[in-house]
Amino acid sequence: MITGDAGLRGDQISVCKDLLRCIKNRRQIPTIERGLIRVIDPRYEYNKYAFTWVDGFLYRFTKWYYREGGGVGLALKLILKAAITSFTNSSHDLFDDVESRVYLNDEKIPFESHLFILAASVKRLVFGFRVFTEELVPGKKFGMLYIRLPYFRKALYRFPIALYKGLKSDAKGNFLNQSLQSLTVEGNKG
Repeated sequence: MITGDAGLRGDQISVCKDLLRCIKNRRQIPTIERGLIRVIDPRYEYNKYAFTWVDGFLYRFTKWYYREGGGVGLALKLILKAAITSFTNSSHDLFDDVESRVYLNDEKIPFESHLFILAASVKRLVFGFRVFTEELVPGKKFGMLYIRLPYFRKALYRFPIALYKGLKSDAKGNFLNQSLQSLTVEGNKG
């Protein structure tokens, strides 16, 4: 995900060879800047730093993915299985709401639960998805998706498009896609 976001193509060996050629030929090494997200959680004795943070459905999906073993093939299989489950059994525990209080840039949103939240400082996510519609500024603003179950059920058919182009926030606040300086989630499980 990180290499894709930085625009690197090929395997690790070919990328390292390109880097060595730049050094050997005294060419300027191309750089790209991405910020980190500082995760402050009272459950940990020190802060954590990451490119992404997830909660709710995405957190449960990620745990499911790693429990099964990982890999692109498995990811595609589980995405398909989750999609089918969302149509046939949206009361499955994978889609449980997380009771929460969420603050965007210190302003509380009016809802007390969410289906999932994604925060990321990278523009391209897994499989190269570009879901954020607002600019991410390294060290200043990161992208955030906030989705509640009513919006998810209503707009499920739009998610393939959303993965590549992003969706704008809805007027009711059940779906938010914006860049932030800070996100506080009380009651998270991620």
